[in-house]
Amino acid sequence: MDPLKQLIPSEICLKCQVCCRFPSPESDMFPVFMKEEMDHLSPEYRAFFDPVVDTPSKETTQKDGVFRPAAKSYPGESPQACACPFFNPVTHECAIYLDRPLDCQLYPFVVILSPTGKRVLLGLDTQCPFVQGLANQEPLIRYGEEVRRFLEETEITETMSRSPGFIGKGEETILPLYPLSRLTENFFHETLFGKRPPPSSGLIPLTLKDREILEPFFSRSPRLFADTSLISLFIFSDLLRFYWKKEKEVLLIVAEQGNHFFMPIPPVTEKLTANHIKESLDLLDRLNPKGTVSRIEGLSEEDLSLLEIPGGSIYPKNPEYLYRQSDLAELRGDTYKSKRALYNHFTKHYEFTYRPYHHKDFWECLHLFKMWQEKKLRQTNDSYEQALLEDAAFVHRQTLLQEPSLPLEGRIVKVGGAIKGYTFGYALNDQTWCILLEITDLETKGLAQYLFREFCREKKAFPVISGMDDAGLERLRKAKESYRPSLKKIPYVVSRTEV
Repeated sequence: MDPLKQLIPSEICLKCQVCCRFPSPESDMFPVFMKEEMDHLSPEYRAFFDPVVDTPSKETTQKDGVFRPAAKSYPGESPQACACPFFNPVTHECAIYLDRPLDCQLYPFVVILSPTGKRVLLGLDTQCPFVQGLANQEPLIRYGEEVRRFLEETEITETMSRSPGFIGKGEETILPLYPLSRLTENFFHETLFGKRPPPSSGLIPLTLKDREILEPFFSRSPRLFADTSLISLFIFSDLLRFYWKKEKEVLLIVAEQGNHFFMPIPPVTEKLTANHIKESLDLLDRLNPKGTVSRIEGLSEEDLSLLEIPGGSIYPKNPEYLYRQSDLAELRGDTYKSKRALYNHFTKHYEFTYRPYHHKDFWECLHLFKMWQEKKLRQTNDSYEQALLEDAAFVHRQTLLQEPSLPLEGRIVKVGGAIKGYTFGYALNDQTWCILLEITDLETKGLAQYLFREFCREKKAFPVISGMDDAGLERLRKAKESYRPSLKKIPYVVSRTEV
């Protein structure tokens, strides 16, 4: 296996007071070797492992497909403090640097399980001094993308799948960044993404570079829902694979999930016709295996007259909550009495700053999300809600990361010098502003009400504010209903099964 390109300059590594030292030999960050890596070590260095490593008994030589070298004592805060046996405490050099395992090559990136233990992720250790000292995270993010591609597109995926002990549980300092789809598929024996559509389909993988081509279609479409906008497609790209194709004046968007394809939005055009729907379902039927349900989501009530689909069915999805901007900005009357009280409590009892989001806020916002996510996961035993909370991590990362390249606006609130809340939104059209997402510290009373109101106050040019949908969660439904929507707009799904 060829070594990964070194990200952190050697002079910084050699001065580091963190790497290669651990609070105990059982630390999740202690390095492990896969069998293929052990085979490359000379007998001299294999002696640093338990002596039984050379016996034929697999049970006594490795655990979960990996080998752990014997730790050596090292002065530290913990009585069990230790260091890697290959670490030189005087020079800070590694005795096996050229043959160091992938576990070490990846750092400050680490491979971990998701909070629910159902997905393999690439995370970042924020305790790394190099990471903490970066004023601009762009080089780190670009390198993270390279690491992700390396892990997903090389034979190393198969090797790691045979070494489950390589995948850590994720310590408190680690921020999840990217889902590792191939490794998840191999590790859990499930299909996240099947085969790509055949070239004959004319479908092109969706990238940010396509935005200029696609935006004119979306701007002409009269009945888009907030979660069927072009922005929504980009920020969900870690969870679904999206493809597109143009057919005359019609744009088709196809999503891949598991081993099937569907359309997350109807054909994008000025005037949708029954023929557009039929031809789109025909395309999905050709892409999907026999017996698979082909479906088109995001159809409006006005579109229902077009949906006379033989052998098909039509059903509603969760409603989109629409509000009058003036209601949310002013919070007048008894209807909003409790919201005003919480808003006033926050402004009275906290010293805070409200300002636009900047790229330098990325890590702190991501850390806030992780803290929020962990609290929410502890509050629910519902597997569906847990899955949504897990998926949300990638939506938030994409939003925080891509903000400069998409027409998104973000705001943050700092309390006592620390970011305690952030929100993002975008213009769906010249009438509607969408509140895409919002995260606030759950212990800061009134912050959520303050942040939501202030962001809505800024958007006087938009008479309508969309709060998106409630994802089918009762607690979200209650929260959205508490702001008294003026309209709940229902999207519909049409489906058909080819037999």
